[in-house]
Amino acid sequence: MSRAQIKENIYSTLTAQSSLLTLLGPIDAANARIYAAWPQVQPVLTGFEPDEGWLIMHEEQASMPFGPIYEDVYFNFHIFVTRATLADDVIDILDSLWNWRMAGHNSFVYGERNVLFSKRIHLNELFEIDTKLYHKIARYLLRMVKTPFTG
Repeated sequence: MSRAQIKENIYSTLTAQSSLLTLLGPIDAANARIYAAWPQVQPVLTGFEPDEGWLIMHEEQASMPFGPIYEDVYFNFHIFVTRATLADDVIDILDSLWNWRMAGHNSFVYGERNVLFSKRIHLNELFEIDTKLYHKIARYLLRMVKTPFTG
């Protein structure tokens, strides 16, 4: 399996979260709400929803093998929303998926990679003056190993 499988599975996990889609607002042609890379066209808010926004996920840096079998992968999730507390609600959902309290908590498998450990390692909160949107960036570390535990 290719490395693209990691991103595809994370994207599928996000889009399957009905509570996340409910928070971000209705999906339409101008705003898909969840993006697996930087959108080619700026998402447009409907203006009808009091609380809405979108989420962009991307691999933050090239993954580096850790030891003989581990691979650490870092993902950034950029959250753009109309209300700061809405960003916190989105972070709560992301944390339930990838901020584990113990190794193997959710047992994700992405292609041929088994996620052994996952943790939120950074959170940054900004306000975008130009768009008048709150912007939160959450970085997660996913420690993976290829199955069946090969390098």
